[in-house]
Amino acid sequence: MDKKAVKPSTILLYPDAQKILENAPNPLTAIQQYSEEIRFFKVNLDHTRLSLDQIELATFLYDKMLFLFERYYDAYEDVRFRESADKTDVMASFFKGLSFPMAKSHPHISFTYYSRLKSFYHFLEKTLTLVEYSMQTGDTRKLNTFYDIYGCKFITHTGRATADSDYPGAMDECYEILNDFITFIKEKGGELATPVSVGPSSDKVKEPYRVFVKDYFVNPKPNGYMSLHASFCIMLKGKKRYFEVQVETQWMASHSDDGGIWGHDQYKKESKKKILTLDPKRIFFPGFIYPADELGLFTKKLITKPKTYWAKA
Repeated sequence: MDKKAVKPSTILLYPDAQKILENAPNPLTAIQQYSEEIRFFKVNLDHTRLSLDQIELATFLYDKMLFLFERYYDAYEDVRFRESADKTDVMASFFKGLSFPMAKSHPHISFTYYSRLKSFYHFLEKTLTLVEYSMQTGDTRKLNTFYDIYGCKFITHTGRATADSDYPGAMDECYEILNDFITFIKEKGGELATPVSVGPSSDKVKEPYRVFVKDYFVNPKPNGYMSLHASFCIMLKGKKRYFEVQVETQWMASHSDDGGIWGHDQYKKESKKKILTLDPKRIFFPGFIYPADELGLFTKKLITKPKTYWAKA
């Protein structure tokens, strides 16, 4: 149910992420400390000048943030300690088992596949942006469809890096990959997550799946970004896991990677100002072998490295 909107002049308090990351002994502790401060703000809402409706919405949003942070903590912990003798990265094993069956069932399509964990920076930025949107509009649906902490991507190679308009079959291959991937996940016991809408999907998406697919081929983002997105929920080792799949052509991928004309950073510059600013040079975790950036705090952390399957002649 949507909540009543908070007046635009009212701003929720957020922990100082930069300060927490600078002083925490490791990334996992930093995530825990951020959550603890959110709980502190939530407990003290009654001492603010907010109305009862505003407190109700703010409490709901803080609870949602805590839920997302718990989910991200579990994911980050799995990836960080995947090589430990006493710990298994369930999602890494799951993602590794997806690409070969897809290649085997699509020998006529060349594609590259990889999976990743969303960086802490982009996770936090997206969380705060969605919370701000919910606070201003009272619409909490976008927060309820935040499933791309984990993600995997298929990049098809028809037409290589040339404009897809020159290769009418390129996008058809993407629809074929997506439809069959959805069917494959459902056969493994997974389900499509909450229905979403960015506009009507193409009839090339199978009818039962259309309300669950973000078809950015038919409905490009304002900056021109094009892709196919779908989110899933699957039970692994007794726990619900959520992830998103993206399917796009190589030409689209070359324009959406960091630095491309559809890139995330470029999109942020062209839209509203950033809600979060962190300086990676000021963050260092004592005792950790890797720099903070390689831990996935600022750049996505690969779970499975890109692997290309070429079409058979």
